[in-house]
Amino acid sequence: RFYLKFYFPPLPGGSADITTGNPSQSQYCEGQNIQIPFNISGTFDPSNVFTAQLSNSSGDFSSPVNIGTLSGNSSGTFNATIPLSTLNGTGYRVRVVSDNPSVIGTASSNTIEINSIPSVSYTGSLPAQCETSSVMDLLTAGTVSPSGGTFTGNGVSGTNFDASIAGTTGSPHTITYTVVNGACSANA
Repeated sequence: RFYLKFYFPPLPGGSADITTGNPSQSQYCEGQNIQIPFNISGTFDPSNVFTAQLSNSSGDFSSPVNIGTLSGNSSGTFNATIPLSTLNGTGYRVRVVSDNPSVIGTASSNTIEINSIPSVSYTGSLPAQCETSSVMDLLTAGTVSPSGGTFTGNGVSGTNFDASIAGTTGSPHTITYTVVNGACSANA
């Protein structure tokens, strides 16, 4: 009598899954870093590359944008970057995919808002002021773009500069014009 013993190794590319977590924030600016956690189950090859992807502003992945890659075969967190020139939108989602085996992970359950960084300018020349000068309207001394921003600085209230409040200490004074777009801001 003799016995035969057969060994069948596990099949390559068995069941593998990726679950994409939610980013750490709900609002981002174009060009900003984004952290995307993900968990895996199953076996991934050591040469595997995970890729973080961004949907369109409606959460659709039919033409995803790759925003980062990470080599390996274990769960982790992406430190990806929102591409510059990403359009304003509130329905973006992220997901993680892999190449060995080829797996498309779940999309994040939460949507994120992405805003563009405003292009801000102030043109004009602010004339020298004495402490006894009358209040100056900053909008008559120059032009801001885009409108709707805020002026800040010593002696500034709304769009007015009052030299008697600013005083001579710290002169010349810096006046800043800031525009906010969602989570993004820029100034001149």
